[in-house]
Amino acid sequence: MQQEPICTVLFCSTKVLAERQWQKAKDMNAQKPKI
Repeated sequence: MQQEPICTVLFCSTKVLAERQWQKAKDMNAQKPKI
């Protein structure tokens, strides 16, 4: 029962993806004119 490495890799890549999406959203919000 040694599934830790796979889970860690999946978790890490998911975290990276989420952070990238968040950064993209932040950039888009920054470019948007404030109402």
